Formats: sequence, C-alpha cells, structure tokens
Amino acid sequence: MNQVPWPIEHIPDADSVFYRVPVGFLRADRKPHPGVFRENKGSMSVDWEKYSTAAECRERPGKPERFAVLKLPAQGIRAISNLRLDHDPAYFPNAKPPLINRAHAGVIGVACQPFVIEVGYEERVRLELFDLAKDWEIAPEFTKS
Repeated sequence: MNQVPWPIEHIPDADSVFYRVPVGFLRADRKPHPGVFRENKGSMSVDWEKYSTAAECRERPGKPERFAVLKLPAQGIRAISNLRLDHDPAYFPNAKPPLINRAHAGVIGVACQPFVIEVGYEERVRLELFDLAKDWEIAPEFTKS
C-alpha cells in the first residue's frame, strides 16, 4: 500500500470535476451520450478542477488523442440518488508509468449497488449524469485511421 502524500479533502458542491471519455465509446456523431458514464474498479474516475485542468486530465496515461473531456458539477453529481463523489488522490510512484495524481476523485454508485433494488438503475444514473454534461470541455479529435 502506497502512502498518499496529500490529505483527502471534501470537494465543495460549487466545484466541478473533469471526466475523460475514450473516443472509442462514442457514436459516429461524436456527441456525448449516457453510455459513456462507466465505473472501472468500483468508481468512475474523475479529476477535481482544484488540482487539474481539462487538458491535464486528458493527458493522463494513455494516448491523449483517444480521449475527450466532459465537465460535471459536484453538486449535480451528489444530487443523483445513491451517488457519492470522493476525493481519492492517487500515488503509485513505482507503477509503470508512475501514477501520481492529486486531483483524482471517484464517483461511486454509477453501477448498480447490492443495496439498491431498482429496475433500470444504471440507465437512470447514466441519463442523469448525461443531463449534467452539457457539452465537451475538450471535444473529441477527428482523425482518420
């Protein structure tokens, strides 16, 4: 277990987070849609604007040109039933490549939770997140393969 050199902080409702979307998840029109909101390893990974810019979020490990970035308000995320937004700084200096991200946070509860009995839960949550994401902070790049 790595020791995180930063404190875990409360993300104020007035702040926003950046969500990196793989361009491969997009439809042909390259517009955001509810299906882009996905958990990976227990949370939907985002970057808090206090410690990151949209451009820095896009530059995280992976090929930046394969990502677009949406901006979501913290208060809006928390207003969605059963969702939590937690600051979760990442610090794994020995990883290949090193993972050092003070801005990292997680949206927890996007995937259906064991305590939730609701038909269509994930679809509802994704639609509500989609309603928060009005437009791209960094639009997807169009490249020919």
